[in-house]
Amino acid sequence: MYLKMIKYILKNLRKYILSNIREENIANYFYELICKFHTRKNINIIDFGSGFEPNVAILLKKKLKESGNEVFIHCYDFYSNAELKKLNYSKDLRFNKLKNLVIDKKNYDFAIVSDVLHHIGVKKILIIKKILKNLKYRSKFLLIKDHFEYNAFSRIILIFMDFIGNYYNNVTIPKSYFQKAEFNKLIKSINLKIIAKIENRKYYSNLFFFFNNPNLQFIYLLK
Repeated sequence: MYLKMIKYILKNLRKYILSNIREENIANYFYELICKFHTRKNINIIDFGSGFEPNVAILLKKKLKESGNEVFIHCYDFYSNAELKKLNYSKDLRFNKLKNLVIDKKNYDFAIVSDVLHHIGVKKILIIKKILKNLKYRSKFLLIKDHFEYNAFSRIILIFMDFIGNYYNNVTIPKSYFQKAEFNKLIKSINLKIIAKIENRKYYSNLFFFFNNPNLQFIYLLK
């Protein structure tokens, strides 16, 4: 009973205090990179680990279509049949069970991995490499958004952010995050090249000083 109450409070705290500012900013940053490096009006995107409230994918699709693009986004996560029935109302934004990714033979222009890898576990290098290699071979570009930690204090802030944003959805809360040198070494080991970066940007309202530390968040465009 108490656990359900805590999750209910966290869900509403996130909704009414943090709002969708974070998701809107992430969608804007993705849109910025996609438009800069993709010239065709037809855009196919795969979103790995799109989440149970896939606002980034929804907002990104809207922005791209408003710019005159023909967009198709395939989202994969641990969805139940009931969730898929609720989510799959649009022909150009489709949601699928993660286990069905192996039968998806489609090639994509962009693969998005947004705030997913640290939930897998930054020490699970072999699993992360396998995921990124798979996405690398089926897409022209990889868009990865995640976090960098620098010390114990930054790690605590990131854990607290994840607790507020994800605990009510039963998402595993990480115990640690990537260090910059560690992550750069990882992507280099699977022959991915950094094409562009978005760093030192804010994702939250200025009211949330600690959340808004721009050094804690990054987006890499890889090829």
